[in-house]
Amino acid sequence: MQTPDLQAEIAALEIQLKHFENLLDQSIINNEVLAKTKLILHEVKKVSEKLNELKRLNGI
Repeated sequence: MQTPDLQAEIAALEIQLKHFENLLDQSIINNEVLAKTKLILHEVKKVSEKLNELKRLNGI
């Protein structure tokens, strides 16, 4: 992948991560069912890991 492509994907993943973090916060605040909160947390972890890997590849 070229650097501009990586940068675009990194930016998209950062936006997605922020969205899932907000969903997780709201889920906890609203005292939602643990199963739903765990699904959101799993998505946060998955996106975060991919973002960290892309940043590593891009030298950030």
